[in-house]
Amino acid sequence: MCMKKIYSIITLLLVLSMCAFVFTACDDEEEASGEVALRSFGPVGVKHGEQIKIIGKNLDRVSAVVLQPGVEIQSSTFVSQSSDLIELIIPTAAETGKIMLRTPGGDIESKTVLDLEVPVEITAMSGEVKPGQNLTITGNFLNWVEEIEFADGVIVTDFVSKTLNELVVTVPMEAESGFLNFLTGGTEPLRFSSEESLTVTLPAVSALSPTSIEHTKDLTITGTDLDLVTSIVFGGGTEVSSFVSKTQDQIVVTIPATVVKGKLTLKQASPVDVVTEQELIITLPMATALEPKPAVPGTDHVTITGSNLTLVAKLTLTGKTGVIEIESKDFSTHTAETIVFALPADADNGSVSYTTVHNYSSPLGVSIAIPGAGPPPLDYYIYKDGLQNGWSEWGGWGHTTKD
Repeated sequence: MCMKKIYSIITLLLVLSMCAFVFTACDDEEEASGEVALRSFGPVGVKHGEQIKIIGKNLDRVSAVVLQPGVEIQSSTFVSQSSDLIELIIPTAAETGKIMLRTPGGDIESKTVLDLEVPVEITAMSGEVKPGQNLTITGNFLNWVEEIEFADGVIVTDFVSKTLNELVVTVPMEAESGFLNFLTGGTEPLRFSSEESLTVTLPAVSALSPTSIEHTKDLTITGTDLDLVTSIVFGGGTEVSSFVSKTQDQIVVTIPATVVKGKLTLKQASPVDVVTEQELIITLPMATALEPKPAVPGTDHVTITGSNLTLVAKLTLTGKTGVIEIESKDFSTHTAETIVFALPADADNGSVSYTTVHNYSSPLGVSIAIPGAGPPPLDYYIYKDGLQNGWSEWGGWGHTTKD
């Protein structure tokens, strides 16, 4: 048993000796051949301006070290260079990535990446930017910024340009005013917010023309940055996203037949709505009076007076068996101030509604009143073409007539 242990120990020592011989032989072979070998580099998380060590073989034959993105450091600027060690200072332009050694036998690229710890700093940015335009940010190590988050969680990872001291990004159409969040790369990625809030330009309305308009007519809206508007919500909730024309300072839109009086809400890609200070007045028929009252169905003609009554295409009345519709062609008089029509025989008490030539319907503001059935005939008279029921003349009052 003891002899077996002794043999095992001797075998293990022989194997280790052979391995050491193989590695030494390989190193000697590389040294003798003059081939450059890159073993390792570090430390991990080095900062710009600090030293990095590159370890290998025949490193004295290296003419330059290339760091990402294409930052070439000539051997003449190395801190030190020997067969198995190169020391150099990390330039401020260097970024994360593999390193490359330039040698007489060709370039040698590392298998692992060099990662750095970078103190990104924002020094200034534009105060107000319109969506779709470029925002310029200045500072230090901005080439390490990987992501910008605008207010309301809108994230941008593609940039117009990115350098050490300047970052240019297109402001998303969905962006709104607020602070920006930055995410950087490096061994210790940073997440920080801008010290100042970014103001994102909004559309602004200066005038509506005309201020009082009929359905289906064109409304002109003037202002600034109106090209950002994607839709308009009118009074009553009708939303329109199709325009006659739209420019930066003017929108022309056709008024739908369902719109009522109210302010306009301008919507855009961002969730921020712009509401006009001015209300839009919709020109509609308006009645001020209806005569006669009561009106006898089948006998009387009803006269409605008011304004904009030429817009009325149809009147709707209450009937004894259902609604009654009277077309404008059946009006005996039809002007802007007056409508006259014969009251149908089956008309009943109730309000009058209208439908315009633009197919908009609403109560007119007046109502029909018809006479009641009246009291039953009297079955007891004092006088009916003469004294009745035992009544007679009373003397002493000086009456000269029987009536």
